[in-house]
Order: sequence, then C-alpha cells, then structure tokens
Amino acid sequence: MPSQAHNWLRNVQHQAKYYARCTIKRYPALYVPLSRWRHGSRSSGGNQLMEPEAIGPGTEIVIEGPHRCGNTFAVVAFRLAQDRHVQVAHHLHAAAQVIVAVKRDIPTIVLLREPEETVVSRAASFPPITVKQALNEYLLFYSQVFPYRSGFVTATFETVTRDLDTAIRAINEKAGTQFKLFDQSDENVDRCFKIIEERYRGQAKPERAVARPSEDRRDKKETHRSQFHAAELATMRGRALRLYESMKAGAC
Repeated sequence: MPSQAHNWLRNVQHQAKYYARCTIKRYPALYVPLSRWRHGSRSSGGNQLMEPEAIGPGTEIVIEGPHRCGNTFAVVAFRLAQDRHVQVAHHLHAAAQVIVAVKRDIPTIVLLREPEETVVSRAASFPPITVKQALNEYLLFYSQVFPYRSGFVTATFETVTRDLDTAIRAINEKAGTQFKLFDQSDENVDRCFKIIEERYRGQAKPERAVARPSEDRRDKKETHRSQFHAAELATMRGRALRLYESMKAGAC
C-alpha cells in the first residue's frame, strides 16, 4: 500500500503537471509545436485511430473540445464515414489547436457540452482531477476559442451523439469540403463503441475512463455534483454557464 508520503508526492506532481499544462495551453505558438513533437501528425489511421494528433502540414480537419464532450465518438464516427483516410487533428483538448486551425483556414469543429455534465464527468473519469480544476479547464478552453467562433462550426454534445451528419454537413457548407456524412444507425453507433471499447481494453484503462456511457462513471459523477454547486464555485460556474449559452447560440 502506498505510504502517505508517496501519496503526497504524487499529488504534488499532479498539481505541478496540471498547472503547467493550463499555462502552456494559453500560448498557441508554443503549445502546438510541442504537441506536434509529442503526439506527431500522422499520415494514416492504423492503430492510432483515437490517439491525440496535432495540426500538421497535411491536416484536413480539426475536431476539438474539452474532455468529456464527445471527442472520441466524434472522431471515430467521422473517420468511419469517410471513404478514404482523412488526416484529423484531435484530442489535445486545447483551445490553442483551434486557434491555430482558424488562423490557417483549416476546417474546424468545436464540440460543446453544458458545463455541469462536462465537469462532473471529467472529475469522475480522471482522478485526481478535482471539480474546480475541471471547471477551470472548461473556462480556459471556451473563453479562448470564443473570439474565433466565426471561423469554426460549433456542434453540441447532443448533435454529435445523435445527429453527427448535421455537424459534418455544416462544416462542408462553411469550408467547401466534401466530407462524407455519418449514417447514425444503431449498427454504426455500436460499431463506434466497439472500436472505443477495444482501444481502452488494449490500454488497460479503468471503466470510468472509457469514452462511452458507463454505469461506474454515472455513480461516481453523482458524488461530484454537490461540489459543482458549492458556493465557492459560484463565480466560475456563472461564467461557464454564460460562455455555454453564448457558444450555443451559434451551434448546430
């Protein structure tokens, strides 16, 4: 069993990494090159179907949002719908990637989910991330992309999970692309979840982290709701709700 000192050290390391990531994500000119160095920019899907991918010279579309906003389902479903490999930048969960994409006129879909479900799901899925830290991530992402919203398509969580072809059609109309639509039949949705399941099984990740509906995560989320509604988070919560409503106004 880990000692108290060991747990304390792990928590300190986590906090240091968390604040370092939050800080560097504020600077696109620094964050994106570092992400390309770490995650690369791939020319084929292969076994890397859902691994984070940064913008590169061949990037054809960016699909990005905070954690727990349907990122994995959106990327898997989008790729399954295409009749060729499309180079997608995704899963950095960083506004920097969106900002760079807009500045380079790369078609971009930003995923939007209301703050409470996003935050409690994030905290339940990835301890030791706290509710306050998850809420801060939410604010950091949407406050940074908001000024660039005319340059991308915003797709709500409901659209992504129930009617993804609406978002694909919107980006085709906006960017003049011809991406194939996703037939959101039960069979195709099940196929997406099977791919997601296999990926997480291969990585030996806990059930709570799997990017699909989870009873285990649902139970853990309930323990975080009271924290989300705590008085000390009222200001942050209000900002998040206002950002969400403003982003939703132009969403599909």
